[in-house]
Amino acid sequence: VRLQMLDLEMSSLDIKNKGVLNLGVEMPIFDEFLRIVYDCDVVSLDDFPSDQNTSFPGAADRYVYGDARMLPFKDEAFDVIISHAAVPHIFVQPREEGESDIDLLKEDYDISIIVDEVLMALEESYRCLKPGGQIRFSALSRNIELDEVDIHKPGLSKEIRSKIINKKVDILEKGIQFFEHKNHCLVLYKSTTSGVLIIKKPGN
Repeated sequence: VRLQMLDLEMSSLDIKNKGVLNLGVEMPIFDEFLRIVYDCDVVSLDDFPSDQNTSFPGAADRYVYGDARMLPFKDEAFDVIISHAAVPHIFVQPREEGESDIDLLKEDYDISIIVDEVLMALEESYRCLKPGGQIRFSALSRNIELDEVDIHKPGLSKEIRSKIINKKVDILEKGIQFFEHKNHCLVLYKSTTSGVLIIKKPGN
């Protein structure tokens, strides 16, 4: 949980007593932490049904199945929208049989579709964000992605996994560039060393 706060470069001042939407929640442990410690009103959204998602007491009432590219919420519904190691990963899905993350490293791999999907997720998140609110996306996870042993990608070396992660961060940054051209807002984002995106919506 502490690492997720670091990955998102988020402090208690950013989150305390706020309405929060978390995109791409595999297990709502972090969301429960935000509710208990920082008294947040958190909605967890994921596009893959799992019993683990709603295993916490009362979690089913705060868990929504949905698509980050077409959020089922009204305009200006949340103070903070976060995504930890989910965007753009949730859009990097095999498009053909036998395809995998490592195909991202091919010179002829077309990432334009994924960039478009990231842009859609950013647009939807911005729509659902209250004036003065923040979007915080972290493309990296310090406690999983760069481990020497990764149960999700056991056949890949740390060097190859690092290149894949950097490619995903590059996809996120390209989506951000398109977003900046379409919206008048303050966008703060870091290089591939951290993979953190922060968007602040003008307002209160």
